[in-house]
Formats: sequence, C-alpha cells, structure tokens
Amino acid sequence: SATLTPAFALIAGVQVETQQTLLNQLDAAVRRAAAPYDGCILQLASDRLSIVFGVPRAEEDHAERAVLAALALRRQWLDLGTAWEAALGLPITLGIAVHSGVVVVPPANEAAATASLAGDVLPLAEHLARHASGTILISASVAPLVGPVARIGARFLVPVAGRSEPVVAFGVDGQV
Repeated sequence: SATLTPAFALIAGVQVETQQTLLNQLDAAVRRAAAPYDGCILQLASDRLSIVFGVPRAEEDHAERAVLAALALRRQWLDLGTAWEAALGLPITLGIAVHSGVVVVPPANEAAATASLAGDVLPLAEHLARHASGTILISASVAPLVGPVARIGARFLVPVAGRSEPVVAFGVDGQV
C-alpha cells in the first residue's frame, strides 16, 4: 500500500482540468511501477493508492515483488513529485509501506476478488504508509522475505491505535 500526503487537501483547490492531469500522471506512474511485478491496483485516488500482490492467487515471492514495485514507484515519484509541487505550489511527499499477511479472498473473478479483500493487511499497510513520509517502510513480517532484493535500513516503532504494542517496521534503503 502507498499513501500520498497531503495531495488530497491541496488538490481540492486546484482547477478540475489540472486535477485530472495530475491524477492521469499518477495513474500512469503507478501502472509503470506495478505492472512488471504483477501488482493489482486496488485503489487509486489523489490521497492514497493501494497495490496488492499475490491476490487472488498466493505467490511465494509476493513480498519481494511488492518491495521492487515500491522502489520503482519511488523512482517514478522523483520526477512526478517535482511536477506536482510546481503545479500545486507546495511540496508533496510520497510515503510507501509494504505489509504482508493473510487476507480472505472470496471465490469470484479477479476484479471482484481484489475489491473485497478481508483482513488487516491493507489497513495496517495504509497506517504504516502515513508514517513513512518520503520513505519506504516494511513491516516486520515483510523484512525476512525481501533480503535478496532490498537493503533493509533503520528499525522504527510505529504506534497503532487499538494495539498495546507498536508495530515494528524497517526502512528500505534501496535495491540489492
């Protein structure tokens, strides 16, 4: 999951044509980042986006592919973020988070299955993304799965409402 902040609040005051241009640019960048890794775009809006991997079919390397897509999106954002800042007049940061866990996918066609995922994987990924301002964070469940493709950096403790203990997350410093 990835979250853009504070684009939603800023884009509200921008002309509709400019909003559409910015969202089209975001859509193209997300598709370029996700497609090589078989990511399925679940949600794309001016303030957040979610890409899922290993859905509707579980795949062993889903976490690696998600982190590689996150790194690709961060590279895409270097140019796109500059363009958005120029159009909106304020800096926009991209926070990306990757979390892995069990989700329930109802038996249906692929589009319907991804639209009705159940579990805490997406909400926790979105929460981590809100704390990832300008970086990529991965949860402790992802870290041991991505060593072959990512350089794992600093450890963070991220508070989560309703949990007695913070969630452990790690920064991603780059690709191996």
